[in-house]
Amino acid sequence: MNTRSRALVLAMALAVFVSAAYGHEPAKSNMGPDQDSAGQANAVPEGTSSAEAKTGTIGPGKVITAETSEVSYTPTAAQIAAHEKLMDAIEQHAPPPFGPHTTAADVAPFGGPETDASAPAPNDFTVFRKSLVNSVCPGCAQSTVNEPSAANSGRYIVETSNWNIAYSTTGGAAAITWLNQNPNSISPGYCCDTQVIYNADRDVFILLLLDYAGEGAATNGLTISVARGTTPTAWCTYKFTGANFGQGSTDTLDFAKIAVSNNNLYLTYNDYPPNSGFRASVLARMPLDPLSNCSGFSFGYLARSNSEFTFALAQQPSAHDQFYWVSNWFLDGTTSGSNLRIFWWPDNSGSYSWVTRAINAYTFGNVSCGSPNWCSRLDPRYESVVITPAEYRAQANAAFAGDSILEVAATAGPSGFSNGKNYVVYNYFKLKSLTYITNDQTYSTTNNFAYPGCGVNERGYIGCSMQQGTNAPGGMILLQDNVNPTQPWGFNFVVAGISGASAGGDYTETNPWNPSKGPFATVLWNVNGSAVQPYYIVWGRGTDTKAYNRWKGN
Repeated sequence: MNTRSRALVLAMALAVFVSAAYGHEPAKSNMGPDQDSAGQANAVPEGTSSAEAKTGTIGPGKVITAETSEVSYTPTAAQIAAHEKLMDAIEQHAPPPFGPHTTAADVAPFGGPETDASAPAPNDFTVFRKSLVNSVCPGCAQSTVNEPSAANSGRYIVETSNWNIAYSTTGGAAAITWLNQNPNSISPGYCCDTQVIYNADRDVFILLLLDYAGEGAATNGLTISVARGTTPTAWCTYKFTGANFGQGSTDTLDFAKIAVSNNNLYLTYNDYPPNSGFRASVLARMPLDPLSNCSGFSFGYLARSNSEFTFALAQQPSAHDQFYWVSNWFLDGTTSGSNLRIFWWPDNSGSYSWVTRAINAYTFGNVSCGSPNWCSRLDPRYESVVITPAEYRAQANAAFAGDSILEVAATAGPSGFSNGKNYVVYNYFKLKSLTYITNDQTYSTTNNFAYPGCGVNERGYIGCSMQQGTNAPGGMILLQDNVNPTQPWGFNFVVAGISGASAGGDYTETNPWNPSKGPFATVLWNVNGSAVQPYYIVWGRGTDTKAYNRWKGN
């Protein structure tokens, strides 16, 4: 029996009980605002509000073997035209008005050290892998609205983008051999908004696809698919519509995202009724055990209207059995750009809670990124959230000591220190009390930064990826860890901009590289002439080399 099989058997043996209502094991702890690691009660965070979630059910999944090929899925001219038409249509789902919000005049002048491409921080920052995914031929299914992500289990890799799924079983080889899956063979209504994550406890890849065939189409919804770590082409698929979450059955479930806690998969999306504006931000909690076994299950969900636009889901170490998410865009009169709203939902509870916290102001709103404007789709909703132990931060700043830290990265508009360029702001909170600590920035006076996507590894260190560029989009990666606990962090402008793009985005994703505890993985892209070039990138510290080399071929 190999290591993966032993781990799976052990996980199954430990899964003693699954609740029909909430799909969780008996709670071992409630780490977060309610209890500490010793199980002692803590004061509820000041200003806490709570509400009950609703429940739903879904039947067993359907197993589908994806259509695969050695070359990228290549759509016909008619399919390309249909894709572009759908992207134009879904772009009509405009965000709500800003309401009260900050401007550059509200932002403090000090921005910390500039992130200069010509002078990265001296350290053992190491790029272990930079592999061009083979979806680059003329007419192949790649859009500048690339929306890429990647997850792995040793040598098994799944990479997603608009409009292709690439995978490999040779991730440890000197050169990765990329194979391809047709996403339309998994979900015929597939449009965009792809994401993949890997859950090591259950040895499964989890794939998210947005289904959109036009306003009010009967096939609109989301497809969530689950595959074993060694067979990432055989997917157990579940089809959801808005009706599963108390919304309309033909609504568009836009800007969907997924993340996991110990026991549950969390899904969020923005709900748009046909030919109408934004109605609600929705979040659902689904038990991982039946999902992993292709069984039916009960789930919880909530929908919030007239209060927030878009939820950002937290990545957090497996020590947490309470889930967190954040919103920065308010519809209830709260000033956006100087406040954040933090939500939490214990795995063993049917109710969720939230607080609103004041933060140091950042510019809520963005400007164009060069000519052509590669960030023309950018708006302030694009956030990334991680939870991390505080030890490495506290070694440089005592304000971080004594608690885990919730970190929120978001794209900010120009401020005085950024010379008219968009930048990324990071806001920090103590986890138990959710009190605000401070903020940092990644900025340049010559370069735009946008679409940050951050992940956290088992050591609690943070890796982030983001788009960067002046007139042509590229990508940057960075590390926030014990080597560089404060700025200047370790970073690398790993994908250079070559050609311009009139639209890019809509996000980047960073995941911990599995099963080692150190490196991170992402997909970043650039444009070379008419070809969109996605790169699978793995990075970490030189001290991660031994573990990476040990596991990359397993």
